Amino acid sequence: MWRVRRTEVRPALPFMLLVTLSFTAFARSTPTVIAIVNQSSIVLAVNGHNAKLSVGEHLDNWTLMQVVKTSTHPLLRYAVLEDFAQPNGQVVFADADGVKLALSKASEPTSGDPAKFYLGHSIAEVTSSRTDLLGQEILAKSSDPEYGQIASAFPPIRKMNPYNFLGNSDKF
Repeated sequence: MWRVRRTEVRPALPFMLLVTLSFTAFARSTPTVIAIVNQSSIVLAVNGHNAKLSVGEHLDNWTLMQVVKTSTHPLLRYAVLEDFAQPNGQVVFADADGVKLALSKASEPTSGDPAKFYLGHSIAEVTSSRTDLLGQEILAKSSDPEYGQIASAFPPIRKMNPYNFLGNSDKF
């Protein structure tokens, strides 16, 4: 007869509980498109609540960004929804048949040490240089440039319009 010791099972329980709670939290906040009404509005359900939304309006965490149609199937339309409640929320493409694509967002820092920007040069030195001063310094190193190296040379983007949606209908 097989015998399972409690000490072998116990460490797995917190992990299983965490995974279950995480999945349940995601499932509760997943938007459901009930209907796409027209090119700028939908009927959305989230957490048991339904509402008709126009572009820019929200229900729970989800804001309707755009209703897009595909170039190959003009009658096929998707609602583009974005979760602004969490810095690392999602952008979701969905129709009445469910979520077709869910993209994760990543947040970047909005401040940094000004002395480290522009690789230690002043903004005046960089803009008045006749050549690409920063590019030359980065490419002069023996290894290929890394993303972090390039990103640290510039101040972070601090302001942006959260209602911009990049892309065009020819790409869907």
